[in-house]
Formats: sequence, C-alpha cells, structure tokens
Amino acid sequence: MQDGALKNIKGQVARILLEHAKDGTDGHHPLTHRTMATMLNTGWDKIYLSLKSLHEEGAIIIDRNRIIIKSELLQKLAGAAEGLGKNGG
Repeated sequence: MQDGALKNIKGQVARILLEHAKDGTDGHHPLTHRTMATMLNTGWDKIYLSLKSLHEEGAIIIDRNRIIIKSELLQKLAGAAEGLGKNGG
C-alpha cells in the first residue's frame, strides 16, 4: 500500500512540476519541498523521495537549485498516477 501511495504522490509532484513549468514564470517563483508538501497535504520527505525517484527514472534532472524537466517522460508519469487516483489505487 505504501508503494502505491508514494507512486501517487510522485505523479502529483510530476503534475505540479509540469504546471509550474507552464505558468510562464521561468523559475522566478520557486517551488520548495515544503510548498509542494503543503499543496499535496503530505510531508516534505515524501516530496524529496518523489523528486529523487523522478530523477532516477530520468524524468527530471536536479541541478543545484533547479529542476530540468524532461516533459514527455514526466507527462507519462503524471498521467499514470492520475489513472491510479481514478481507480482508487
């Protein structure tokens, strides 16, 4: 059950990153672990683990204080998590 919950959070983090990239701020409105945790009503440690997993899967590149998005793969992961939520996963 915990793996499924973390997978769902990871997908939600992916969606937040994609939406943030689309908002046109060009990184001038930074997202922190705590901000994303508040948005998802979870702990910052779950955000950290999600970002780490997304990095390991190649969906994002973490470079100092910025995240470089690999849009196609990140969208796929975000969509997969959306499907989990609809099925009660």
